[in-house]
Amino acid sequence: MCSVAAASVALSAAASDAKAWTFTNFDPPNAVATWPASINHGAIAGSYQVSSGVYHGFVRAANGTVTSFDPTGSAGTHATGINKAGTIAGYYQDSGGVNHGFVMA
Repeated sequence: MCSVAAASVALSAAASDAKAWTFTNFDPPNAVATWPASINHGAIAGSYQVSSGVYHGFVRAANGTVTSFDPTGSAGTHATGINKAGTIAGYYQDSGGVNHGFVMA
């Protein structure tokens, strides 16, 4: 019981010292859900879903420009990482339900 109370006090103290964060909301055009997965030097890579249920990859540049992409043969794209050079890695599912990895440079 004491450890729970002590943890509660510690969490309250940490919350009062928390940094004031700035949140920037964004969604690619026609997105009904957005999943940012990786950020590097201000560029964000991830995936979003449209109303038909299809997933697409996206990259959001540091200036806020969002570019959508899908590898050839993709029925659903998931970008999972971006490096300093802007190379994006992820996976996509083809129309037969088979997953494939991709690197986009």
